[in-house]
Amino acid sequence: MLFERFVRTSVSYAVTSSILFSAPFAAAQNSARPFKSALDEVVQGARFQSTQDEIRSIELDFASRELALQPILALNARRANENRQQLNAFALAQRPRIDTMGASLIKPFSTGTQLEVAPAFEHSLTPTLTGGERDTFDWRFTLTQSLWRDFFGRSTDLRRTREDFERKQRLGDALLRQGQLVFDFESLYWDWALALRVFELQQKNVKRGREILRWVQDRFNRAAAESTDLLQARALLTQRELQVATLQSSLTQTGTRIERFVPNHTWQPDPKDLEIPRSPDELVSAWKAEPLNNPEMLEFLVARNEAQAAEQRALESRESIRPQLDLQLSYGKNAIDADGEVALKNSYEKDHDYSSIGVVFRSSLDIGNERRRVESARASRDAAAKRKDALSAENRVAWDQLKRELSDLATRVDVAHQLVDLQGKKANAERERYRKGRSTAFQAITFELEAAEAEITLWTLYALMRKTEARARLFAR
Repeated sequence: MLFERFVRTSVSYAVTSSILFSAPFAAAQNSARPFKSALDEVVQGARFQSTQDEIRSIELDFASRELALQPILALNARRANENRQQLNAFALAQRPRIDTMGASLIKPFSTGTQLEVAPAFEHSLTPTLTGGERDTFDWRFTLTQSLWRDFFGRSTDLRRTREDFERKQRLGDALLRQGQLVFDFESLYWDWALALRVFELQQKNVKRGREILRWVQDRFNRAAAESTDLLQARALLTQRELQVATLQSSLTQTGTRIERFVPNHTWQPDPKDLEIPRSPDELVSAWKAEPLNNPEMLEFLVARNEAQAAEQRALESRESIRPQLDLQLSYGKNAIDADGEVALKNSYEKDHDYSSIGVVFRSSLDIGNERRRVESARASRDAAAKRKDALSAENRVAWDQLKRELSDLATRVDVAHQLVDLQGKKANAERERYRKGRSTAFQAITFELEAAEAEITLWTLYALMRKTEARARLFAR
């Protein structure tokens, strides 16, 4: 009775097993893609390329920040008709029409100096004068020098220093997101490759389980084995079939998640890549902003430059509320004549000059709100400094810790290799002993399970090692 029930159960499990195996085999029709080729596809994808464009945008943005010191050219032309009634109708200055053209070229300098050149030409109808027309040519130079706020370019120096730190901060942030993208892809790729490899191993284990079941069945039929041996063999096969079903679900989910990185992909990982070691030094991001002695966490580089930029921003805020005290020097000449060319010539050659020297003082009066703005900038500086300090200790040991983890994993992989070899030999020997009736089914099945677990452990360590190597992408040098 027990035997008939077992046979029916075996048939049911065989059918179930065939259904379970058909789905993964159908899903495995996609070609295996080596890791390097798969990574190239990710790098060419929209998500990765968007970070590349952002990095280029940052570089161009900060390269254009010197526009604050660009020269400015202003041109103007105007005609004025003056027919209003004058107090003295015979005034010599009466000019019913005036045509004016002028230009102004202003050039600020990094020393807090500003130079302005302003030539102007005026043509006027003057009925009260002989000839009825007069041309006036006028030019002047004005030099302005900051003596308090932005004293000899102090604001410009602060701005340049702050922008350099901000550029590094934003570059670090873009590289961090880029590295995190690749790291996330790698983690998913290696998990997927591991699942495929374990799936292959479990297929072999199911095959072995069926062989054990046949051996036990044959011995049971010859009354050389007990029913408990038969149940143990059946349990082994059932357990492995369940593992296959679980792996199939995992493979389906992983294949869906990979769409985030490679939409409409038609490949699957190559599990052989799990065995290929990589040097973490070759995976770090290139930090071109400044030389680094050792690899450093991108997260720390972002925090450090953020803190330094906030420090400069606080100094700028303090500088911005200082009063303005400017020294102004002006010099110019003019000439008036009925002939425009003569007026132009005389404006340079004659002594119709003008000069002035003076100071201009400007100050805001809402001192309370000005100081609150400075305190706000200082509070932001302190917050950024604390974020940097929180990461500083971790950054000092992070790279060495990563290297130690990889070294430990390499040792564990070597030991796992030895264990797989030993467990395989032990399982084969125990299987042979069972065939000869010198061992129990329980012992043979236990050794089979241990051999399978040892091999899965080895490949799990391979996947863990590849994912640990991928953490190097979150560093820069």
